[in-house]
Amino acid sequence: MGSPGCQPCEFSDSLESLEKRGALATGIFEAGRCRTFALFCAYGRRGHPIARIIKEFVGEWFQAIKTLHHIGNGWFPRAFKAWNVIKVQFKHTYNQGLPSRHGLMHNVIIWLYKLGWDPLRLDKCVSPKGETHLLRDFDFPIHLMLHELIDSYNNTKLTQAAKHWNGAGMGGGVDFATTFALDLTKLLKRDCQRKAALDTVGSGACWSQARTHSIRPEVSDLCPRCNLEIDTDLHTYWNCPCNLNIEHDFVINTQKYKDRANNECMLNPCLWL
Repeated sequence: MGSPGCQPCEFSDSLESLEKRGALATGIFEAGRCRTFALFCAYGRRGHPIARIIKEFVGEWFQAIKTLHHIGNGWFPRAFKAWNVIKVQFKHTYNQGLPSRHGLMHNVIIWLYKLGWDPLRLDKCVSPKGETHLLRDFDFPIHLMLHELIDSYNNTKLTQAAKHWNGAGMGGGVDFATTFALDLTKLLKRDCQRKAALDTVGSGACWSQARTHSIRPEVSDLCPRCNLEIDTDLHTYWNCPCNLNIEHDFVINTQKYKDRANNECMLNPCLWL
C-alpha cells in the first residue's frame, strides 16, 4: 500500500471485505441494514475503515513529497515527471487496478481518479466539485485535503446507499452534523440501549410488518399495535394511532411533523423514514 514493492491498496474485493468486517463489528443488526450508514453510525463519516486507509496512505504521500522537496538534488523535478507519466498511463485504465507491485505514487494517482479527482500535476489536483488544490508550500493543513478526499469516497457510497431501503434522497449528500447530532449527546453516550436503537433506525435495519411480509408472505403485514392498517414504515413512525399513547418527548415533540412526513416521504424517505 505505502511503499515501493508493496502490494497496492485499491478499490477491490479486499476493501469491500474490510468494510463488511467493520460493519459486523458495529453490532448493528445485519439483516436489511445499510452497510454504509452502519459504518457512519459506528465510526463516524471520517473514521470508518476506508477513511482511515485514505488518511494513512495519502498522509504518507504528502510526507514523502515534502521530504523530496527538502532533499533537493533534482529529486523533486524527477517526481514531477514521474507523476505526469503515471497520470497519462492510468487515465483510462485506472478501473483495471494494478496488475503487479507498484509504489506509493501509482496508488495515489489511481485513488484520485477513482474518487473523481483530476491529478493534473504533482502539486495541483482538481476535486469533483471543480475546486483546484495547489500545494504552494509544504506547511499547508494536510487534514483539509484528506477530509475532502474522504468526503469524495463517502459520496460514492451515498450514491449506492440511495438505492437501498428508504435510501432515496441521500444521493445528493447528507447533513452529517444534523443527522448525528443526537448520537453525540451525553444522553446517548450514557444510554447504550437507546444509542443502539438509534443506530439501528439510522442504518435502515428496522423491519416493519410490511417489509417482513415482502420476503415472507406467511407473515401478516397488519400492524400488531392498532390492527387497523398495513404496517409500513410510514405507518410505524408517523400514522399509527398508537403513537399517541407513547409518553416520550421524542415522539410527542415530533408529531407536529406528521403531515410533512406524509407529503414528503416518497421523495425523501431517507429523511422521514
